[in-house]
Amino acid sequence: MSQFNSSYVEFAQSFYTANEITTGQPTQIALILKRTGNLDGIDEVQIVPTDGEAVPWTDFLLDSTPIRFNPGEASKAIIFEILPDAELEGTESINFELISSSGSLIGNQNTATVDIIDADTPYVEFSEAVYRIAESNDSPEPTKLV
Repeated sequence: MSQFNSSYVEFAQSFYTANEITTGQPTQIALILKRTGNLDGIDEVQIVPTDGEAVPWTDFLLDSTPIRFNPGEASKAIIFEILPDAELEGTESINFELISSSGSLIGNQNTATVDIIDADTPYVEFSEAVYRIAESNDSPEPTKLV
């Protein structure tokens, strides 16, 4: 296929954000792919996780089936799931790369990063709602809270 008669597939943006929830159904996020150039043919690409802190099948699910663009299609939304957990992890990233399966050329925006914002918030809890201390200027020892 001539480069001048080709189609190009790339991510619509380089960065996505998803919020993790701690219980219930997984959060869904859509990665948008766009196709430009000659849209007359059929093109297939694959999205492959390459690295990052998030772990496939533990933190997210992504179908590895090739994504098919039919004639005339210029964009596709690829839905995948962020799995809920109760672990305190902080923000985790997933990096994705586009790989051509057939027909198309991969555009300049061939990678995308998804940041998963952790929903689990650390907290400190006190056993009493109010504490009182008496201050004394006579003692060189610091006052202890009991």
